[in-house]
Amino acid sequence: MFITPDVTFARSPPPQAVLDKRWLWYVMLTVLAATFVLRILGLDMAGALLSGLMLCFGVIMVRDWMQDLAKYALVYAVLCSLNFFFDILPLITELGGRMSRTVENTDSDGTAEVGMINTPFFDVSKGLMYNAQSMSIL
Repeated sequence: MFITPDVTFARSPPPQAVLDKRWLWYVMLTVLAATFVLRILGLDMAGALLSGLMLCFGVIMVRDWMQDLAKYALVYAVLCSLNFFFDILPLITELGGRMSRTVENTDSDGTAEVGMINTPFFDVSKGLMYNAQSMSIL
């Protein structure tokens, strides 16, 4: 390959206006780290993978006074769009309450009744994993 990424995107600091907002990047990275931990606690491995990738790219972009920001901005924007798309769908469907299925009365011939229960978005009686999943959806 004749043109490497190091040639096309020279390492240079972004404008001072962007550097002044660097603290907001640290706030966002803190929220992403909390989301990553909540998704692991809620056993949402696909969501944890996306959040972890966003966290890693965010750390790479912020280090060294944001000199690699131009190199990774497009990849980060695409990753943010994917994460938004995969997070907004469950949020919209479960905002009114989360549906749980229960199996009742399994007969000897193999038939079973399946009941649907609508539970609140947050429920202390459901335990840590349920509430961690709800929090990570938000």
